[in-house]
Amino acid sequence: MKYEDFTKDMQTEIANKIQDCLKKLGIHTSVEISSRETKPYGKIWVNVKSDTFNTSPVMFKNVWIDGCGIVEKDEEYDGTYNLTIALHYRWETFSGGYNGTELATVTFRMCDNDDYVRFMGFAL
Repeated sequence: MKYEDFTKDMQTEIANKIQDCLKKLGIHTSVEISSRETKPYGKIWVNVKSDTFNTSPVMFKNVWIDGCGIVEKDEEYDGTYNLTIALHYRWETFSGGYNGTELATVTFRMCDNDDYVRFMGFAL
């Protein structure tokens, strides 16, 4: 998949699916997707970042979700690409420190011939 083929509509669909999965976990925040082409390899690097939110009761200064993944060719199906994104909790403490932990892995499948993004799974 070429970088030009990874459209904003596809990125919006991925962001919406991730938001739906987070809502099922009780995390209500909006998610943004950004992407760039890795040089010289020509792969698409995808970044995920949510708005900051907080817990109740408040335990941290800021909490957010972020993650990243690479669009890779599916060896089993011609013209098909997989995107696996590792999502993480991140937080800032009141003393100024930062930390995080793994949250989940989200997998999507895309094809060369259309803009459709298929949601494959959400694993904790």
